[in-house]
Parts: sequence; structure tokens; C-alpha cells
Amino acid sequence: MSHLADDPSKALSHTDPRAPVAIFDLDGTLIDTAWDVALALNPGLREHGLPELDPTQAAALMGHGLQRFAQGAFGRHGKSPTEEDVTAFIERYAREPVVHTRPYPGVHETLGRLANDGWKLVVCTNKMERLARDILHRVNLLGDFNTVCGSDQAPAKKPDPRHLEATLDRAGLVGHPAVMIGDFTADLGAARAFGIPSIFARWGYGDPSLAAQATRAAQQFRDLPALLTSLVPAIH
Repeated sequence: MSHLADDPSKALSHTDPRAPVAIFDLDGTLIDTAWDVALALNPGLREHGLPELDPTQAAALMGHGLQRFAQGAFGRHGKSPTEEDVTAFIERYAREPVVHTRPYPGVHETLGRLANDGWKLVVCTNKMERLARDILHRVNLLGDFNTVCGSDQAPAKKPDPRHLEATLDRAGLVGHPAVMIGDFTADLGAARAFGIPSIFARWGYGDPSLAAQATRAAQQFRDLPALLTSLVPAIH
């Protein structure tokens, strides 16, 4: 796709006024970011004499944004981070957000296929928008999306449905058939509250049992075109 996520006016084609929308979560759905997030927080944990996170522990804390990640990591030991701890953590992460971070297998080609099939693609993430856009740019995915909406640019973050509404509004796609794809309770809960179907990303950070809360579940990213198509008739 040639359009970038900074011009919402390009999101809507005059020849495709009811194009379906695939709304993607970021961390644990499009890209695997947990280890880089942990590496940014670990120096702060060390300063307080607390054990560092490993990738598995980090993955279990993902889904609610960076501040909640820090709170969860400290909370494992009955502690709370200070405001300074959180600020330093976010600054470290923003400096080096893509060391180990990579798109999941099949992301590039599947997004291209969906775009060719007429889907509009947007990102709704609990990350800060500027950081989310920077990461997507670094992994060569930013240009695949009509818009990116971080939690700091919405009235509330997922699972609040207003985050989805703000994402669609910015893209000029309010009222279009839409499906939420994500790996966490925040994604599935937002979709349910907004009244749209959801697809659980089994490859992400969420517990496999969360599949029961979704309309469909995908084993791998390449499964999405068929699953999305199966859901569109039910939401026209």
C-alpha cells in the first residue's frame, strides 16, 4: 500500500464506500515486542534490588500499555514504581524500541493480500501513538496502515470501545464493517463493547483460554484473510 497513516483523507476510497476494516492491536498481534520492553525496564528493577524480567515474564505483563507494564513488573514483588521510574523506563524504551522486535511470521505478505482484497487496515494500540508509529516505521509496516491510533490520542484506552471509535473516526471509516484482531482481553473486550466481531491471535501474549471470548481464533497470521472474510457478511 502506498498511503501512510498521517493523512486520514486517503483512508476512504470513493469507489469503495463500504470497505471492511481490519483493526489490529500492535504488541503481540503484529509484532513481538516483549523482550525489548523488558530490556528497557530491567535497569529500573535492578536499581531497586529486584530480579530482572525474562521474556516469558515480560510477555505475561503485556497488553495495558507501558505504565501498567512497569506497575505489573514491580508488583510481582509487592513494590510500586515511582513516577521517576516509569518516566526513565519509557525514555529508555523510546531510545531503543527495536532491538529484538520483529513482525510475526506472515505479517508483511498477509497485510498486502488484505489490502489487495479491499480491506482497510488500521492499528488501535494502548501504546503511545508517537512510539507506536516509530516502531512500525522501523519494522517497515507503517505504510501498510490507513491510520494508527495510540491510547494517548483517544478519550480512553482499550478495552474502552471509545478507543476503537476514535481509530475509525480518524481513518474516516466510522460505520464500515469492522473486525478487531488482538491477543489480549483489552482487544476482545473493546470489540465486544463496540459491537463488532473479534479474532483472537493465538501466537500472541494472551492466555490460550481467551479464544473463548473471541468470535474466531487464528492459529497464525496467515489465517486472517479467510477468517476475516467469514465474518464480514455477519456485520453488513
